[in-house]
Amino acid sequence: MSKEARFHGFPISRGDILEAIAKFEEKYPETGAYDNWLKKGNYTKALYYENKCYPVKKILRITTDNKVSGFVSSDAQRVLRQLNFKVIPKYEC
Repeated sequence: MSKEARFHGFPISRGDILEAIAKFEEKYPETGAYDNWLKKGNYTKALYYENKCYPVKKILRITTDNKVSGFVSSDAQRVLRQLNFKVIPKYEC
């Protein structure tokens, strides 16, 4: 298992992602409430963790305190997979 990944110059650990998930859940107890993302077509992938789905790019933005922008979803997906998180098609949520 990879302990750390790089994301646009930032070192990211699995623990960092878990902290971002906790922050996301605190702000959006119902994960679909964020930007109505589960219903929008421009969101195609989801981070699947503990039977819940999360928007991939938003989790990485939280992880970096919004210091990284303008990246594509595949960048975020790569980092999550390197840290052994499951990324699934959004329609499976």
